[in-house]
Amino acid sequence: MAMHNYTFSGNYSTLNTKKKLERLPNREMKEMLDSGIDVYTLVYKPFGLTQEDFTSDLNSGVEIATLRKQSGEYVSVPETYVSRDVDEFNNVNYIGRGIVMDLGGIPEAENIDSTLEDILTYIEARLGITAKIRLVNTATISVSEDDHTAYESERALLRNDNGNYYNQLLVCKKEKDSLQTYVDSLEECIKEELCDC
Repeated sequence: MAMHNYTFSGNYSTLNTKKKLERLPNREMKEMLDSGIDVYTLVYKPFGLTQEDFTSDLNSGVEIATLRKQSGEYVSVPETYVSRDVDEFNNVNYIGRGIVMDLGGIPEAENIDSTLEDILTYIEARLGITAKIRLVNTATISVSEDDHTAYESERALLRNDNGNYYNQLLVCKKEKDSLQTYVDSLEECIKEELCDC
């Protein structure tokens, strides 16, 4: 893999060097934890970050970036603290962006896969970007059956699920274009009939 210059920010700025680094694929913190890796002790604590910082990043789906020095030594930092330098003058700067949505409380058994697919379809159509969504579960709370019924009644009043709205819009546009073509052809026929009179 190619080596590039990277800039580390915040508590990780002490890692900054003029030497180029090789960046390896990011790893999800949950996967690292499941593998028995103490991410907080290894990545966060040595740089003065707190357990709260670690938990916040974990819940937000922040991944761990690993970079290899020319000496062969590896450096691991949260992906939000490292960015690649622009080596050439007049290059176009790109910035990594993410969207965080708080859905609040949803019944544990409810499947929201189709909703996530709709979001991805819309982003791809609008931005030309194939995005990734990481579904993160935070706190679990239990509510009474009465509270659950009341909450679901409120949601039912707001819900208007007719499928993927963006795809519906595209279908409507195609239908409009087809009708417009038909109208144009009728107008041409009428004009020809009038000219023949």
